[in-house]
Amino acid sequence: MFNRFISTIIFISLFISCGGSSSKNPAQTAYIISHVSSLNDARYYHTGTLLVDGNVLIAGGYRSADYRTLKSFEIIDTKTMKISITGSLAYSRNAHTATRLNDGKVLLVGGQDGNNSNYSDCTVAEIYDPNLNQTSITDSIPESRAHHSSVLLKNGKILIVGGSGTGGFLKTALLYNPILGKFHPTGDMSITRVAPGLTLLDSGKVLVVGGFSDVVGATNSSEIYDPDLGTFSTAPAPGVAGLGPYCTKIPDGRVIFAGGFNSNSSPQSLNSVVIYDDASNSFKSLNKMSNPRSGHTINALSNGYVVVIAGQAQLQLNDIEIINPTTGDMQQLSNLLPTVLSQHVATNLFNDQILITGGRVSSNSSSAIYLFKK
Repeated sequence: MFNRFISTIIFISLFISCGGSSSKNPAQTAYIISHVSSLNDARYYHTGTLLVDGNVLIAGGYRSADYRTLKSFEIIDTKTMKISITGSLAYSRNAHTATRLNDGKVLLVGGQDGNNSNYSDCTVAEIYDPNLNQTSITDSIPESRAHHSSVLLKNGKILIVGGSGTGGFLKTALLYNPILGKFHPTGDMSITRVAPGLTLLDSGKVLVVGGFSDVVGATNSSEIYDPDLGTFSTAPAPGVAGLGPYCTKIPDGRVIFAGGFNSNSSPQSLNSVVIYDDASNSFKSLNKMSNPRSGHTINALSNGYVVVIAGQAQLQLNDIEIINPTTGDMQQLSNLLPTVLSQHVATNLFNDQILITGGRVSSNSSSAIYLFKK
């Protein structure tokens, strides 16, 4: 029940997209979103992972129709936009992470299991093998966690930080070694963080921003993880409390944060846009978005523009905002989605298109698959 409470207050979308600049105004480009297909299972709090062959693995999530966490996975063939393969995970899970390894397999970690009246936290991790189209159990994590964040390091290991579990909010971090198939602890963060932003920098270090702490609530703080030392060090404050998983790295190496959630602010959803520059180790605020939002997604295009899709403020949204990080120009595209949407997943494809799957429409889980392109 602890993690279900977290789920209701943070409106987290568990895909963290990290992937140039242009002087062209976003308003000069036409963008469209098309409804291209449907998932077999309506879901939110799922993951969407781009595979080496360009297809997308949709795994787990929550289905509101029967208040149940899902065990199913689906493969979307991005050439036909049809579901090509379906299967079952070893464990049902939502609010988990799914990170592609260097060998093309996908590591699924943590999350919640169960239904609306009986939730438990999953400590068992599993590996999806695209050659076999099935998962297999790997090592267990030492403490349960959901609403955590994970990222692939340059050394091929996976860093997993924060989240919440049966013991409460977590400041611990883990490394997964795919060669050994084992987890082991690394240094702790300075504070507990649920749903922090986590981005691999060009330097090989990792930027950790925001999230929710049991000490201060929405945090206005950041840290840098050094894989060589296995430790976290304090970094500058981003200037806004409530930033977190809504971040993406643009091709020039900077990291963009847009929107977020702060239960102590009014409105609670944020319209702030902040950019982090690794070279100067500094944050800078850009122009604000037209709508405050949380439960949205944020993806980078190859030209450096950033796409912010839907989400929720006082009401759910169906607009899109395009951010030019170089000039600070923004373009709001109202009603581009055919319906309001939040807690969806948006996955960058190889061809600079974005695949949008599932999510929540009002209080119902969605099965829709949309394609964003310019």
